[in-house]
Amino acid sequence: LYTKYVWLYDIIYKGHVEETVPKIIDFVEQIFSIDAERRVEKILDLACGTRGPTLGLAKRGYVVVGVDLSEELIKYN
Repeated sequence: LYTKYVWLYDIIYKGHVEETVPKIIDFVEQIFSIDAERRVEKILDLACGTRGPTLGLAKRGYVVVGVDLSEELIKYN
């Protein structure tokens, strides 16, 4: 699915990325502030797809590495 129809991925998840991801990032930062024993600077985004929260986290100043099993999704953007 993520090989042959990779161009559909962003269309399917567009609303999710624009509306939900910022809320997820806010939640993750809240968890960092409560539970992290040191300042979080680097993040590994597993199953990142074409962007997910990877770009949002980077825009907030984190060093982010996105990893996905689908090489096509990573290459798409």
